[in-house]
Amino acid sequence: MVVKNRLEAVVDPLFLPASYGYRPGKSALDAVGQVRQMCWAYDWVCDLDIKGYLDSIDQEKLMVLVGERISDRRVLKLIRQ
Repeated sequence: MVVKNRLEAVVDPLFLPASYGYRPGKSALDAVGQVRQMCWAYDWVCDLDIKGYLDSIDQEKLMVLVGERISDRRVLKLIRQ
């Protein structure tokens, strides 16, 4: 939970306001409401299914990128484990 809270505080502001998946304070109903608003402004949809995607990420490269945002070595060690 400590790692989750630390990462969330650093990474969440990087997401676009219209990103809803697994974000604190955002629900599926919020996402539906956002889609309703956006469907009047755009004539295209982008839907992504990341099932299995996380299994294919280069873990070393990911840790380098995480290390650019998180400087606490204890947190980085927990993430690596």
